[in-house]
Amino acid sequence: MFRSALKNITSKRLQSTLHLEKELYEINKAKYLQETGAKRIFPPSQKPSASIFPKLENIDPKNDLQSRDFHSAKLGIYSVSKTTTGRLPVYSEIRKNQIRETIVRRVEGDVLQLKKDLQEALPFIDPAKFKVMQESKKVVIKGDYVNEVRNVLKEVL
Repeated sequence: MFRSALKNITSKRLQSTLHLEKELYEINKAKYLQETGAKRIFPPSQKPSASIFPKLENIDPKNDLQSRDFHSAKLGIYSVSKTTTGRLPVYSEIRKNQIRETIVRRVEGDVLQLKKDLQEALPFIDPAKFKVMQESKKVVIKGDYVNEVRNVLKEVL
């Protein structure tokens, strides 16, 4: 009985202390806003949500994911952006043992679909020579095929 009475007194003191601290906070905040001329970001009635992510029931996959890069990759959509000088980013590099490689850079979207389309457009190149680098968004072809790849990309793009 004594413990429950002590608990009630303690909880009442705690509640009154919290209430006083909240009032002091509001008074100090009002003074600060008045002195600095700062404005509230959110109106008092509208509190920001605790999470930056929307709830699952509020997400519509058809509308919310269409502009994302991973969604365009699923659809097989890709683009190759030109360089600042207006040229296509198709380069020839010499690797170890004097092996030439043709590299298509600046690919946005589905890199695998670009590789498939290049294989169809250039049937004289062995499909085993094509390699995709997903992380750097590049298509690498063993051999010197810069002019052929540029011609194909000029026709398509």
